[in-house]
Amino acid sequence: MKLLRLSFVASFAIAALAPLASADTVREQVRAGVANFLQQKYAGYTEQGYERVDIRVNQLDSRLRLQACASPLNFEQNNFRGLSNQATVRVSCSGPKPWSLFLGARIEAYAKIPVAAQPLVRGQILGPGDIHSQVRLVRGNQALLQTEQLLGLQLKRALPQGEPLRESHLTQPKLIKRGDAVVLAARLGAASVSTEATAMADGKLGQQIRVKNNRSKQVVHARVVAAGKVEVVL
Repeated sequence: MKLLRLSFVASFAIAALAPLASADTVREQVRAGVANFLQQKYAGYTEQGYERVDIRVNQLDSRLRLQACASPLNFEQNNFRGLSNQATVRVSCSGPKPWSLFLGARIEAYAKIPVAAQPLVRGQILGPGDIHSQVRLVRGNQALLQTEQLLGLQLKRALPQGEPLRESHLTQPKLIKRGDAVVLAARLGAASVSTEATAMADGKLGQQIRVKNNRSKQVVHARVVAAGKVEVVL
């Protein structure tokens, strides 16, 4: 398993500090505790295709005079939103002199994602030479796409070289256009018979379109299963 990198220069134990600890030491213990808490929270993402998750905990106001806690600090994150760019953790001390505060952190997740290997034009059908993988900062809970998922899809807009490929950029291409001659397969159980037909609408993979049987002139709804082929299940 890949190790989670932590962008935090200091490292401190979470155990309770001695009663005479300075305010600076308490503040650093709080920051280290938040960093460790978030590190554990996000550790699983490196097993879900992410290269690393960097955690940068905010500084505490130097004027904040926190007293050392006689018991281990408590850390809570009630609004966990996955890989949101920001995280807020509630830190509390439940000792004889209780206190609590909220401390924020910046979350930066990096993953290998598909990008345009060259300038791509609107309407282009993606092939292996059009896609290249690069490790990039991933914004929020952006879906991680694999190159294999994108091959054969059509671009809705032009993309410059190096632009990340996202689901919103892509659509299934039209495998059949209105007026095309198609093969109409009628399937009943394991048996199947085919005939020639004419498409009466454009169709993408999996879509139901109207086709006219050239022999019987009957119009039926059939599912697009490949370029130039539709199927109806009896």
